[in-house]
Amino acid sequence: ELVPSARLGHVGLYRDHETKRPVEYFVKLPDPEGRTFILVDPMLDDVGARPPIGGTANPVPNPTVPLPLAAEEVVRGLDAVIVTHRHRDHLDARAEELLPRDIPVFCQPEDEAALRELELDARAVVSELEWEGLGITRTPARHGSGAIAEALAPVSGFVLDDLYLAGDTVWYEGVAETI
Repeated sequence: ELVPSARLGHVGLYRDHETKRPVEYFVKLPDPEGRTFILVDPMLDDVGARPPIGGTANPVPNPTVPLPLAAEEVVRGLDAVIVTHRHRDHLDARAEELLPRDIPVFCQPEDEAALRELELDARAVVSELEWEGLGITRTPARHGSGAIAEALAPVSGFVLDDLYLAGDTVWYEGVAETI
């Protein structure tokens, strides 16, 4: 195995330059025994369940690749979820359906009410909090610049102890300050 001692899971993809399609090159999922599992920005729809993004050079239905496991398996045994923002490529309909209702779903304050309407155990991270010995800090993020950033706001990143989850952001002063 490439990284046999990895404590984190990773699914590696790259884009084929000719087909513009993602190609899976690496899957490393840790043994669940005795581990804490936190799912970030769950996108669990089946391949092609959602229409293409309008105005793109290669309009293909989304998601473009299958999950490495069945969606029901992905959510089994979760301890928590983090949702950086509520765009469909970060929290889709299948995730809304399948996420366990008895685990915390950490989110930005702007998304808490909508997640609670889904009967999820939404917990807004205003600045920082501690959960099960893990520090969770919300960080700034920006989904573009100018009018695009305003239209797509709000978005957040999170730091879990010393792991920075940038979320859906471009490089800007807020990211630089976080790092």
